[in-house]
Amino acid sequence: VRVTDIEESLRFYRDGLGLVESRRVENDKGRYTLIFLHAPGDEGAKVEFEITQGKKGMQASAVTIVKG
Repeated sequence: VRVTDIEESLRFYRDGLGLVESRRVENDKGRYTLIFLHAPGDEGAKVEFEITQGKKGMQASAVTIVKG
């Protein structure tokens, strides 16, 4: 999911829904930040939820990452 406010989104997904941050990736050029979340206690999950903070008018989209 692309968002404009990472902290507000993390309050919803992490603090509200209880998802756990798996990892965070910053784009070299500062264009976006990727945050991957998974269910608590499921560190080896095959499915993660991704939050993307896009910069400079990036379009919104939904995405699910399947590890494999």
